Amino acid sequence: LPEAERQAYQFYKRFLRDRVSEEYNKQAAMEERLEQLDAVKAMVAKGVAKGMEEGIAKGIEEGIAKGIEEGAAQERAKAESEKEQMILSMVAEGFSAQQIAKITQKPLDEVQAILAKNK
Repeated sequence: LPEAERQAYQFYKRFLRDRVSEEYNKQAAMEERLEQLDAVKAMVAKGVAKGMEEGIAKGIEEGIAKGIEEGAAQERAKAESEKEQMILSMVAEGFSAQQIAKITQKPLDEVQAILAKNK
């Protein structure tokens, strides 16, 4: 081969080798980025799952606390209603407000307020 053709061939060969190498490096870099993206996706999914788990646990805990609080409030209201009924029954039996206050250990003004409310 003449020298000019041989040099052109060598140039073209180096050019193609460099292009192939460049494309291979691009492909390798893209694969690495995809692996990093998959790792990020996995971390996000794990974080979301952990957040959901913690949120559910906190929600259950708060729900139980609220249920206990509401149950206790209902029990207090029921006890107060029963005390009012007892006070009204005592009045019907002829007890005075002072006697009722002494027996129930409620302040006289509370007994009087219950009686006034239920006249």
